[in-house]
Amino acid sequence: MKNLRLIITLALSLAFAATSFGADKEKKGGKGQNPVVAKLGLDKDQTKAFMAAQKDANEARKGLKDIEDKKERAAKMKEINGSLDKKLKEILSEEQFKQFQKHRAEAAKARQGKGGEAKGEGKGKKKKAE
Repeated sequence: MKNLRLIITLALSLAFAATSFGADKEKKGGKGQNPVVAKLGLDKDQTKAFMAAQKDANEARKGLKDIEDKKERAAKMKEINGSLDKKLKEILSEEQFKQFQKHRAEAAKARQGKGGEAKGEGKGKKKKAE
């Protein structure tokens, strides 16, 4: 169950990251540089390939919202992310890929809440003992 949660979190982080990067670019009149591209220090060819790979993954993720079965959706998400990672390993150097993975994990943690606090169990009202 934790693996499924992690997979979904990572997938959503990538979707959010790509969406927010596009919004930033639009705000800057299309002239702004993607923060991940800048952080990784990608050259023009890498940037073009990186952005294309992200776009393909985002397009593939759009179809996932129609899948109601959580296990099936998670499996498809894992497949999409695996394919993206495979492409990125071809585009990025080993160090750049490690930096990308670190950025992805940090973004996922930031979306989960302050300091990665647990949500759900242990919070709110306690159940009455029967």
